[in-house]
Amino acid sequence: MDERFFYLPFVLCPQIGPSRFTKLLKYFGTAKEAFGADEKSLLASGIGQSSVGSLIDFRKTFSLEKCIQDLEKKHISFVTTQERDYPELLKEAAAPPLVLFYKGYADALKKRPTIGVVGTRKISSYGISVTQSFVKELVAAGCVIVSGLAFGVDSVAHEATLAAQGVTIAVLGSGVDICSPVEHQRLYDRIIANNGIVVSAFPPGTVPSRFTFPARNSIIAGLSEALLVTEAAADSGSLITATAERRLSRPVCAVPGPVTHSLSVGTNMLLREGSQVATGADDILHAIKRKVHFETVRVKNALSLGQQEILEALKCEDLHFDQIVRTIGKPASYIGSQLSMLELLGYIKNNGGIYSIV
Repeated sequence: MDERFFYLPFVLCPQIGPSRFTKLLKYFGTAKEAFGADEKSLLASGIGQSSVGSLIDFRKTFSLEKCIQDLEKKHISFVTTQERDYPELLKEAAAPPLVLFYKGYADALKKRPTIGVVGTRKISSYGISVTQSFVKELVAAGCVIVSGLAFGVDSVAHEATLAAQGVTIAVLGSGVDICSPVEHQRLYDRIIANNGIVVSAFPPGTVPSRFTFPARNSIIAGLSEALLVTEAAADSGSLITATAERRLSRPVCAVPGPVTHSLSVGTNMLLREGSQVATGADDILHAIKRKVHFETVRVKNALSLGQQEILEALKCEDLHFDQIVRTIGKPASYIGSQLSMLELLGYIKNNGGIYSIV
């Protein structure tokens, strides 16, 4: 049987874990040799008597053949760090998962550039419009969007990617056979159906907990060439992801927000700490030093100067029609016609006279 399959029992066995498995690999050379080793040899590897006892007990009831069959039934695949298909970016992490489980389109893990998009779960209308706008332009630039399928910024990022016909990677804090949160099952299915992929370092059947999400955040960082935080409170989990990205010496970009809004505290704090200001997709692409040629809808439709001025004004906040007229300083009839055109082109939406970027 192929060596890669012998990684599975060590991921599933209690009391082994990545560090002990790494010790076993160094001592025995292969996972297959380690799995078949006797007690004396296992003790000599240095993983400890308790772990050796756990592994020996586990082997008595574990069937590798049945394990493989169960994965196939659930359409779950996996890739190990020793395989060519393992994401190169993730290998650069301090402790990359030795086995990465996934459902979906494997080639999504090979596409570049990858941009992580994360932020608050309690997203505001500002956060929604900013996330949608950035993702739309990043997808137009050929970027793959990486996020965590959570409520808020994560789900908006995935949805915006699909709406722009892009590819997205969802990283779970559970097994890939468990959609978390359950409310996102339809989104989970759409990601897979549209050439995307759902990945996890945790074996199938693992339920999400507060202990699994830090590892999930580290994988998001590991898979991303750069990280974009669009909206975040002071205690947002996205700040953990930002820290992991910095440890990899990769760019963290943050969208500035209103100083009076609690959901901008995290992003503004990142900016004070040295993160790069993101006011558009080109800021992120420049941060990763990629000269990616892309045409946004704005370029394709050759927007007028007036239309571009309106979009610039709406980048900061949603505005009432009268506020836009005062800001731009042109006749109401002119502003009205420009707004109508922008709405037809899909740039903005009108909510009772208050305009916002889509």
